Amino acid sequence: MKSNLKIRCMFTAPEPQTGMAQGFTPVADWGWASTEDEVHEEIESVKKDLGKIEKQFNNEVKFEGWDIVRNEDEILSKSFEIQTSDIDAVLLFPCTTNISYMHAFLTLNKHLIVFNKEYLKPFYGGNLLGLHFDWDLNQSNRSRWVSIVTDSYDSLSRKIRAIRAISRLKRTKILCIGPLHQHIGGKTLRRGSYEAVRNAQEKLGLAIEFASLEEFKREIGKTEVSDEIKQVHKDFMEKAKEIDSSVKEKEALEAVKVYFAWKKMIERTNSNASTISCYQTKIIDEIDTTPCYALSKLNDEGIVTGCEADIDALVNLLIASYVADKPVYMGDPIFTEASNKMINAHCTCPLKLKGYNKENEPYVATTHYESGKGLAVQTIMEVGSEITVTMLSPDLSAIVITKGIITKSDMRYPACRVQVEFEVKNSSEFIHQCKIHIPFIGHMINVIGDYSREIAEACRILNIEPIVV
Repeated sequence: MKSNLKIRCMFTAPEPQTGMAQGFTPVADWGWASTEDEVHEEIESVKKDLGKIEKQFNNEVKFEGWDIVRNEDEILSKSFEIQTSDIDAVLLFPCTTNISYMHAFLTLNKHLIVFNKEYLKPFYGGNLLGLHFDWDLNQSNRSRWVSIVTDSYDSLSRKIRAIRAISRLKRTKILCIGPLHQHIGGKTLRRGSYEAVRNAQEKLGLAIEFASLEEFKREIGKTEVSDEIKQVHKDFMEKAKEIDSSVKEKEALEAVKVYFAWKKMIERTNSNASTISCYQTKIIDEIDTTPCYALSKLNDEGIVTGCEADIDALVNLLIASYVADKPVYMGDPIFTEASNKMINAHCTCPLKLKGYNKENEPYVATTHYESGKGLAVQTIMEVGSEITVTMLSPDLSAIVITKGIITKSDMRYPACRVQVEFEVKNSSEFIHQCKIHIPFIGHMINVIGDYSREIAEACRILNIEPIVV
């Protein structure tokens, strides 16, 4: 999903002092700027640096505003206009000391990024407050309102990735096909799953529309095996590294048809994310194929899609995919406390794991493991690649994050088809944190690359506690 992110830029400027302050007449303030002209010069310099970030995000991010404020009244005079605007965040450059009015920026009701320059010239007066502002808000559990950056435009880019992900979440509508996963949070009879839906609605503002499996079957029934479907099937099979002997042509064609039917339902409901109750229902026997291929294809097209109607796993997928701006992998984790290695396995995986505009990963055309039916995408991930690993608690209160290096793929153990083994530095601590926060069955998310800081920042802002191991 693409979205244009708008960030309002504001700068503090010195205000002429009169009278007495702290028992003396002030002649200087913290920071290099002694005149407003010097602040204007800094704005022009900052515009060039932020222009590089706009290019880095392919102009999906736009910096605007360039307001100069000198005191509390000037901030408050802009407050309502900014509150009711469509901007996503405010980026503050505190050129001068602003202790007396810093908290007034909170009235803007937008996420506030404070960019201080300490060793990166010129020296800002805002360094006097620095992280103390964050610490002060932390006392009332409000530090998620603010992000502090010092000297680093790379760090600023990571904060923007997090805010972009949140902006995309706010624009996400999920189509859930069928009843929800019955064991989320260790609660049977579907109770845990529907609590996860309410949590996602309240905490993240996600919109969720439900469609029945009967409606899904009717849509499949209305979809003819057209020349286009035959061509998509042919291309997929021809480009496969290998075709497993379990694949039956009729079931494989039906699996491609499922993709077309599912996509029609997504488009008809104006959704941009989806999940389906595939594993714990009779749908596989009833349609005589599986949705595994469709899941892979939809994710590669930027429609974040998850298995098994697992809402908290889908939220995890959305956060990771929106942060990284690429498809990510959802699987069933296998933990061992005897080594620092873990395995994540499932019967579907995107092919464009390195990016929507990148080449496909090599793959085997195979079937869903447990049923032996349909068409599944056995993606073979590149050994040596760095990955980010996340598991989200069912109540969306915490996310456990770590990094790993892929050590094996394509192992072909008697388990779900896509299998990736990776090594993490402190697996025992990761497992310990999962024991605390993931009380029962939980799906693991893997994303190629190190996005641990960006995912942690997005979750912090969303009031999901990031536990980085």
